[in-house]
Amino acid sequence: DVLVLAGVFAILGYFLNWKVDSLFVTAALTVIGFSVHDTIIIFDRIRENLRLRGGRVEFGELVNESINETFARSINTSMTVIITLTALLILGGAVIRPLNAALLIGIVSGTYSSIFNAAQLVVDWERIFGKKGGKASVTPERSTTPKPADKPAPIKPATATDTGARTFTAPPLTPPPSPVSVADRPAQADVPSPPGPARGPALPVAPARRKRRM
Repeated sequence: DVLVLAGVFAILGYFLNWKVDSLFVTAALTVIGFSVHDTIIIFDRIRENLRLRGGRVEFGELVNESINETFARSINTSMTVIITLTALLILGGAVIRPLNAALLIGIVSGTYSSIFNAAQLVVDWERIFGKKGGKASVTPERSTTPKPADKPAPIKPATATDTGARTFTAPPLTPPPSPVSVADRPAQADVPSPPGPARGPALPVAPARRKRRM
């Protein structure tokens, strides 16, 4: 973008006697920042699509879809700045006219290069240096759907002929005794309790003596 700006500005400077000064350097730095920002927007959408559909579509097709999704945003942003710079170029003074012209040329070139040149360079880079030969190099997300569990193999019962197998005979199970109700129990005769020891008559208790105080 800066090379295009310098070339066009050199041609205009030859006919309009414009010089390269600090305003031109300011315009060049502004164009670099605007172009990088526009390219980041497109590449960020490519990165998001790689996470969602990476490995299932061709990388070139995925980049094309990402450009189509961000095309309206990039054009609207650039057209807003272009309309403003055009108004300043026509209605502004002679001092800021070279600055406005440099910004207008650089932003038009930066918008074109971000959409068409940068994306194509990424596709060529992936095709030449990519590990999967044109496929998206980001693996798709793993499916969260649990797979059906495999059926366990049937267990073969051990026989006496197997090596180390022993036969074991369990003792016969005896049924538990049935509960006996109270009505079925045999009646028991009432046994009188043994008599206790004989007690004599109660003896009189002498009253307690009070102590005399000295």
